[in-house]
Amino acid sequence: ISYMAIKKAAAGEVRETIARLLQLFRSERKTELTTAIRDVLMIGATSGTDIAWGIIRGFELVSEIGGQGHGTQSRH
Repeated sequence: ISYMAIKKAAAGEVRETIARLLQLFRSERKTELTTAIRDVLMIGATSGTDIAWGIIRGFELVSEIGGQGHGTQSRH
C-alpha cells in the first residue's frame, strides 16, 4: 500500500485530503488546518496517522536543513 501511495504521489496523484492538508499546513487558517488533519487521520485504521506523522516529520526536516536550496546543494 505504501509503495503504491509513494509511486502515485511521485506521479502527482495524491488523495484530495492529503493535498488539502499540505496546502493548509503553511497557512494561517488554523480552523481549516485542524479539519484537514482530522480528515487525513480518518484514512484507514492507522494509515492516516502514519501519513500525518510523515508529513509533519517532512516539514520538520525541511525546517532543520533550512528549506532553501535543498535540491541544489553540492554533495561533494
